[in-house]
Amino acid sequence: MSSLRSWAVFFVFATIALSVVGVVGMMQVRLQADEVGQRIRRIERTTEERRKELAFIERERSKAQDVLSLERRVGEDLRPPEPTQVIWLRPAFVHPATSVIQNPRMAALDSAVREPIDQGGGVQR
Repeated sequence: MSSLRSWAVFFVFATIALSVVGVVGMMQVRLQADEVGQRIRRIERTTEERRKELAFIERERSKAQDVLSLERRVGEDLRPPEPTQVIWLRPAFVHPATSVIQNPRMAALDSAVREPIDQGGGVQR
């Protein structure tokens, strides 16, 4: 056999082998994609079931708490005030804290020992 013929046979077998390996690889990728798709469908199904359970629980809770009658009883009391009812203060009237308190437990003690003028009062007593 000549070297040209042996190289041709080698490349034909190499091409066939690579195509077989490629087809097997594509089949594996397709199987993995199907498995991922099944997992996604299962997750979507359980999510939908949980959403239905949550809606049922919320309906039962609203029945138990009787939310509609509470809303009717409270009525307009929980609405935010009208803009004409709100009084805005200028920043000049707002006094910042004199010191930053690191420990919240010391807040009462710190405000108790402050001078009245430091507690927000305008004049000393």
